[in-house]
Amino acid sequence: MYVEALNARQQAHKERREAMHAQVLDTIRSAGPDGITRKELAHRTGIGQSSLNAVVSGMHRSKLVHVCGLEERGTTLTEKFAVGDLPNVKRGKGARAGGPVQRRGKRREAPQLEDEQAAKIEAHKRHQRWAKTWVPHADPAAAWLLGRAV
Repeated sequence: MYVEALNARQQAHKERREAMHAQVLDTIRSAGPDGITRKELAHRTGIGQSSLNAVVSGMHRSKLVHVCGLEERGTTLTEKFAVGDLPNVKRGKGARAGGPVQRRGKRREAPQLEDEQAAKIEAHKRHQRWAKTWVPHADPAAAWLLGRAV
């Protein structure tokens, strides 16, 4: 597709995408050889997570950036990106390799409630939600004038 063939909306979208691409690349470059995670990139650039993931994945595919390290976040490992066409850091094997962590012992099963008891609990929860937003139809102070109970 030629640039002349793009309408104004498509041209504006292309310019925004290129500006976002340049901003992400500059931010990764400024992080240095230690790299930066996607979450930190989103925080520093202000770009949404899904747009940022698309940009970073495209850069990684085109070998503009590489995975330079892994950062432990909870039970998973998060990739850190740096500029350059170097080999990616490999994930190790075992529980910390990004897969699910094996826990010791069995999980306890929640006790199964009888259908009637579960229905009562659900009805009570619905009533509590309704009571939070309920508003009287008439002003309680003026209800005696109208002759109705509130």
